[in-house]
Amino acid sequence: MIEETNIKQELKKSPVLWQRLSNGIAIRDLQEEQFPVALHFLKEHYVPCDDFLAKIEVSRNPASVTSFLERILYHLENNSSLIATHEVTGEIAGIIILRTIPKTDFARSFSRPSIFADDVFKRYAIVKSELLRKVDIYEHFGCQIFLKLYFLCVAPNYRQKGLGSDLILSALDVAKSKNIPMFLGTVTDYKILNLLRKLGFQILYEIDYSDFQDDEGKYLIKYLEDTNYTMSIMFAVVPPFPKKPLPKKEEPPAKGKGKGKGKDKGKKKK
Repeated sequence: MIEETNIKQELKKSPVLWQRLSNGIAIRDLQEEQFPVALHFLKEHYVPCDDFLAKIEVSRNPASVTSFLERILYHLENNSSLIATHEVTGEIAGIIILRTIPKTDFARSFSRPSIFADDVFKRYAIVKSELLRKVDIYEHFGCQIFLKLYFLCVAPNYRQKGLGSDLILSALDVAKSKNIPMFLGTVTDYKILNLLRKLGFQILYEIDYSDFQDDEGKYLIKYLEDTNYTMSIMFAVVPPFPKKPLPKKEEPPAKGKGKGKGKDKGKKKK
């Protein structure tokens, strides 16, 4: 009995294989023992390249980068994120950070910016949390839970090969497997926005960066003098698993077609 319980526990810990691609890449659940390498991957390939982090000056501030990675770790602990690795070399090809957010957990998922000591990251938290507070997701969609896309990062040598789409589609399968009806993301990158549009996502709410100002009227997001950037909430309805077809009912034999029955045999000849 104890051995059977241990086997079940080990199976439960085993990462789900969501996709195996023809180029040797496999998309699986991101496991706890992979958290350190995942954070290193994002620090190396996401933080320096993300335009929004640059605009809000997070990527230029070491303390803010540390706060950013700590926040990612918090999301990883939800155990909904996925990792794409090469099955032969083990190289990380991409990561998608996801979190399931039930209505009862909404306030905890979007922490008050005041809890962050670093002023730059506090500004980042204000902007990121404000957008989702503009719309009551649960009331709007009539749901009690949704899956949130936080970050999508593909390694430079795997970009422009469709891996971003594969990670998004696998994330939809995650939502489907958990019976979560809605998948949402806060999008600050036009490439991700276009990718999601191609996959059927729609814009629920959009806000201009210039709307974020402090009490003195200064922009919270820099470099707005000659640009006009927006960020959006994008959503997709998660399709349910197809229902198994009902077994066909066996039709009774038509009248008059039974063996030895039905037709008059006629009068016997004398």
